[in-house]
Amino acid sequence: MIRAYGDQDAAQLAAIYNRVYGAKAVSPEGFRELVAGTLDAGGLVWVIGNSRLSGYAMVTPVPGLDGVGDLAGCIAPERQRCGLGSDLLRFLLEALRGGDFWQIAHHLTDLDSPAAYFLRQHDFFVEHEEVLMALDELSRLPSKRGDSPVRLRAYSRSTAVPLFCRLYEESFAGLPWNQPFTPAEVSAVLRDANNLLFLMLDGEAIGFAWVGLDQDGKGFVEPLGIIPAYQGKGFGRMLLTSVLQELIGRGAKDVGIGAWRNNEAAIRLYESFGFRQRKVFTYLALNLDETVTPGTQQRRTGI
Repeated sequence: MIRAYGDQDAAQLAAIYNRVYGAKAVSPEGFRELVAGTLDAGGLVWVIGNSRLSGYAMVTPVPGLDGVGDLAGCIAPERQRCGLGSDLLRFLLEALRGGDFWQIAHHLTDLDSPAAYFLRQHDFFVEHEEVLMALDELSRLPSKRGDSPVRLRAYSRSTAVPLFCRLYEESFAGLPWNQPFTPAEVSAVLRDANNLLFLMLDGEAIGFAWVGLDQDGKGFVEPLGIIPAYQGKGFGRMLLTSVLQELIGRGAKDVGIGAWRNNEAAIRLYESFGFRQRKVFTYLALNLDETVTPGTQQRRTGI
């Protein structure tokens, strides 16, 4: 039997999740919060099984991409290869057709994995690839020039959020990795306005970076960009230098940053600072609307 998720399912599904994804274990309460985030965003969650559940599937809207959903889910190890995953996927696709979603996608790091094989057997195609790059050695970074014409600035939340949205759209309009943020989306996930940093030149914001730092000292920069009028003039390097120095000052031990795999200019810039490829995420997608051409989806990434 396939039905909509209920809060009473959390304990069983958390146990299944932990057996499939042991390194990312969650508690029943953590699973409830995961599902609540999907439902609050307008997503859908289904379970398969009777009193003893065998798995689940969820589709979460991707912010900024109308009609695109991220697909997640799993089947209990002892119930895999029994056709349940296919049954659940067919049910999901039928439930979504004619609705708000035109495409669903799932990202993974191994195209030879059982999950990748399963999805490709069901007509999912490679939509795009993203690279997670990491900088583990922060002591060798270039220092900021004392005569640099630029500086970083943070604003209050009321100013920073709309300014970030405007600069993001201006910087990436027309590029494959453009996925415009709305002020509501930024406000919902921005924990500290000081994590939105702006590169200032003669009193004008010409670039931006969204940064963060977790409790283990792992920093991140995503996204990062320079508006078109100042691209190709070294300001991207100035921005990244300033941002990395800022993260060091906050206590960062290492830093991660993302980019589309075919964004060669960004990757060359990151490599020149010592960033090295850590993981490659492949997005497998399926178009529910057959009039859409594969490869036209756009996703948010680092630059």
